[in-house]
Amino acid sequence: MPALNSLTQTGKTITVTITADVTTEDGTNYLTGAAGMWTSLTMLPTGHRTISGSSGPGGLFEINGAKYITINGRNDGTNSLIIENTSTGGPTIRLLNGATNNTVTNATVNGCSTGWV
Repeated sequence: MPALNSLTQTGKTITVTITADVTTEDGTNYLTGAAGMWTSLTMLPTGHRTISGSSGPGGLFEINGAKYITINGRNDGTNSLIIENTSTGGPTIRLLNGATNNTVTNATVNGCSTGWV
């Protein structure tokens, strides 16, 4: 994700395809749009995929001021996405600082923290 935040993305339509499981995330993955806001950014799995790890307090994914992001888990029998934060100290997906027009659909989002929305 660092390249999406540091290289100019202004006006681009971006598709990120998740092609493998990642089960050892140990920090927050940030999307900021700081290098210029894309027109849209869509994340899609190919096959049955899991992204998991232990991250807090920021969460596993932090959408910080970024807009027009769609995480589509598909869940169509062939493709699916599970996003899971195993930490009790933060959310799984966190939106802040004007992060608007973002959607998570057809994905399973798991977390074990009860103190976050």
